[in-house]
Amino acid sequence: MASRAIGQPVVIDPLAEVAMRFHLAGLSRNGRTSCGGATRMLDSADGTVVLALPRDDDLELVPALVGSEVPAGRDAAWVAIAEWMAGRASEQIVERAVLLGLAAAVVGPTPAGASAADGVQVASLDRSCDRSLRRVGSRPPRVVDLGSLWAGPLCAQLLGLAGCEVIKVETVYRPDGVRSGPPAVHARLNAGKRSVAIDPRTTEGRRIVGGLLDAADVVIEASRPRALAAWGLGPERSSRPQVWVSITGHGYTGDGATRIGFGDDVAAAAGLVATGSGTAWFCADAIADPLTGMVAAAEALEALADGRAVHLDVSMVSVARQFAGRTVDVTRIATEATTVTSGVSFPSMQGVTASLGADTDDVVRAWLG
Repeated sequence: MASRAIGQPVVIDPLAEVAMRFHLAGLSRNGRTSCGGATRMLDSADGTVVLALPRDDDLELVPALVGSEVPAGRDAAWVAIAEWMAGRASEQIVERAVLLGLAAAVVGPTPAGASAADGVQVASLDRSCDRSLRRVGSRPPRVVDLGSLWAGPLCAQLLGLAGCEVIKVETVYRPDGVRSGPPAVHARLNAGKRSVAIDPRTTEGRRIVGGLLDAADVVIEASRPRALAAWGLGPERSSRPQVWVSITGHGYTGDGATRIGFGDDVAAAAGLVATGSGTAWFCADAIADPLTGMVAAAEALEALADGRAVHLDVSMVSVARQFAGRTVDVTRIATEATTVTSGVSFPSMQGVTASLGADTDDVVRAWLG
């Protein structure tokens, strides 16, 4: 296995990883509302649209979406959105939402099954590879985790379990949102990583992050390409990383490159849903996130073990589409709100969960000299 070639074998329970946040945060199934509560499936004039409003900034865009003032509060916003959607075509709704920078999609049909690897586009990078990373006794591969929330950090965590040295890089003005959630979830995804905090809006911040990327063997990021380009970063702009992993909602290139996506809405867009009362329901908690994190880690480890310099374009909607299959009518097996409290176990994470920026100076000295 690839992880053994890098350092040590990693054995995980995929079903436990999918259920991780649901279990640790004590979430419940809520039919057409996501387990986390920020995403909903709503009826349009010709189908079903999924819309995510996880951030305060998203809520502020609701009046622009529906074209009128909306009473304060999330519940009132969802009522206004549902009324507005009811008389409009799905594609029209999604086009307007995406233009505003919201995560939205038409709930897709369940596709025919395919290999999970089909969700990853691989492009070769024009640089030499350090095949010595496979040798016992060499320094561990260095991983820079620029991701946030679930998919990217899980990918980095699995590489860490394989023996890689992982640093988590966050901005001082917008840390990873998982820090404000349940501590157990943050620990599951980030324990053992060293924390670096920078401000990429400053010359010094860009110098540090650029130097860290050039000193890394693997970079994991989940930003839209234009955001990285604004900082002068990207897989072709950095000279050193052997493996560059880009995790996006709808793809690194093409029309999807400008869209955002989260684990619940992209799963629904891919047709990875259950059925309930004759309509689509969310089948699990942000399921596209853990699936993508595991697939991305497997592909990155394979590339490292084989000595390939590659850019891995890992689209969450494409990964989710490969796992979609025959749906289950959940109303036959569970009530609309069901909490899972047992039956899930996780491998222990090594190390502490570092406070924001706790290791910045030490990492800069060790990696940049």
